[in-house]
Amino acid sequence: MFIDDIFTHQGFADWVRGTARARTLICPSEDGEGLFGIVAPHSAGRAVRA
Repeated sequence: MFIDDIFTHQGFADWVRGTARARTLICPSEDGEGLFGIVAPHSAGRAVRA
């Protein structure tokens, strides 16, 4: 998943705390004023390449 504008509310942070099996990455937007999140499912026993 790709989630834009995660800095304007707590929804993404709340979801991440409640979803232990997901891998997340938080990144600054191109203009440096916002944040977006990337979520990838955790795959037990298999390597995940970035």
